[in-house]
Amino acid sequence: MLFKEPFAITVSSKIWNLLDDEANLIPKLVNSFKFAEKSKTATWVDYKIFDGAVEELKIPKDSVSVEDMDKGIHIKMSNIKFKCSMKATVKVGVFALKAGVTSDVIVQSKDAEMDIALYWENFAFKPAVMVKANLDIKYDGMLNAAGFFKKAFAKQAKAFIEEGLPAMIAERISEMLNPRLKMLQRLFTGLGLSRYEIQVNSNNGTISMALRPEGYLREVVNW
Repeated sequence: MLFKEPFAITVSSKIWNLLDDEANLIPKLVNSFKFAEKSKTATWVDYKIFDGAVEELKIPKDSVSVEDMDKGIHIKMSNIKFKCSMKATVKVGVFALKAGVTSDVIVQSKDAEMDIALYWENFAFKPAVMVKANLDIKYDGMLNAAGFFKKAFAKQAKAFIEEGLPAMIAERISEMLNPRLKMLQRLFTGLGLSRYEIQVNSNNGTISMALRPEGYLREVVNW
């Protein structure tokens, strides 16, 4: 047979580029995220949240761990620091007589956690991202006294951090990792290899995949 050894692919450099201080890919990505405008109208109170964005995100490399899991890799991150800013308008009163105030709001956390599970399926990684954070929310000016608004705003901020942000990060990871894997799949198909075993594992923070076709090819490709 033509292939006599496993075909090993090291993908760790792509993963670490997400955290690298110079590449700064996750922070750059997150800094481009914008909060969707939120508004609510009620009998006595209207509010609107707008111009929201992530200003800062820091992920220390020494807080990152990589573990094997069934059909994939699990990456855990802790002690993440981030800060988001936005504007909020609250109007109080009845119908057209409502009077409003607009203020700046800062949402931040110094001990957030992020889990990234990379599931291997059909020659691609399917990322599942989860974020947990204790939020510190600061209001500027008159809005600081609007206690009725704070609960609603905190709910919106928490939803963005724990739902919207993970979805955006998962999409970006897929865009970074999977195109090259699909190219490799096409290469194998072109070589007439349709049956092979794939093993994904980690070792000392290095993520690798071993592809073992019926005939084996020995080569290491660093990403």
